Amino acid sequence: MKNNLYLDLFNFNINSLKKVYVSKNEIYNQFMLYVFFSCNKNILLVVPTLNEATEIYNELKNYIEEVYLFPEDDFMTKKAIASSPEFLFMRANLLNKFSDDSKKIIIVHLNSFIKKIPDLNEYKTKKIKIKTGDKLNREELIKKLLEIGYKKESMVYDTSDFSVRGFVIDVFPINEEKPIRMEFFDDEIEKIKYFDTITQKTIKEINEIEICSIKDDFGSNNSTIRDYIGDGIVLFHNYHQLLNQEKMIKPQLKYLNIENEIVSVSNLVDKKKDIFIDTINNKDKDLSIEAKSIDNYNSNKELFLSDLLKNNAVIYSKNKQLNKEINKYNKTINIIEENLNHGFIYNRKYYYSEFD
Repeated sequence: MKNNLYLDLFNFNINSLKKVYVSKNEIYNQFMLYVFFSCNKNILLVVPTLNEATEIYNELKNYIEEVYLFPEDDFMTKKAIASSPEFLFMRANLLNKFSDDSKKIIIVHLNSFIKKIPDLNEYKTKKIKIKTGDKLNREELIKKLLEIGYKKESMVYDTSDFSVRGFVIDVFPINEEKPIRMEFFDDEIEKIKYFDTITQKTIKEINEIEICSIKDDFGSNNSTIRDYIGDGIVLFHNYHQLLNQEKMIKPQLKYLNIENEIVSVSNLVDKKKDIFIDTINNKDKDLSIEAKSIDNYNSNKELFLSDLLKNNAVIYSKNKQLNKEINKYNKTINIIEENLNHGFIYNRKYYYSEFD
């Protein structure tokens, strides 16, 4: 975590909120961080479009590692052409991570939110766990690798590849940064090694390995990503836009005859538990968090400094030159170095990263 500014900004009980207005700038990121760290639960953020989901994901990734994008192709494109391998890897990588207890922020858009996926317990059974000394039929292992989405190639270069050469099977698991080599003696795993794809030389010998699935469809999909977060918190970003987006794709789903592969938004909402975030309308909200972006100064540094003095502002910055200039005006301004992604003004405090 690169900063804990959210602790200085907020002090509210997340369980008491249903409708929240948040400005769509840096304050939105800090709000999400506060929700995540204050509740210590999985967070599922549902937004209308993939572009919005990607933008929020990229913003939050600047602050924490525990944020994941769960993307899905446009249904028409997926049916007519092919699924994006990159999107599939991102989905599978996330689904595999639900085996541990670490808390996550998961960002989904309409298509990935309503998509049916395998049951979590079923997904956990798709992993292949191997230890040195295990008795394992090579043909059975090859069959399992194919079943969970790996492709048989002559050589292993990329994630999802595997190759077979006599008593040696190479695999590049989705959950590993390097491929592994398994050496058999008859039906016994004699050695497991990480190796380099270019030199083919051993990097490190290990005693066990877990090979995770690269698929998100095993033909028995009856769950959604919401089921994976347990007692986590679901936040809907601009819910009415999400519903409008769903109306737009309904003819597409009907034309493609895939209505049985998705779940309607209304069946995935719990209005007693879920939180609805609005970045457009601030009326009738339990909490309104409005912030002015630093961009409004249009690079007018003198006006910015003047407002700092006038408001007795607190400035969060890593811009040392700016800090020196502020000290020339008034040394009473509180300068706190933070690694902020953007600057913004909130409750008469100024939070700022760089001034162009």
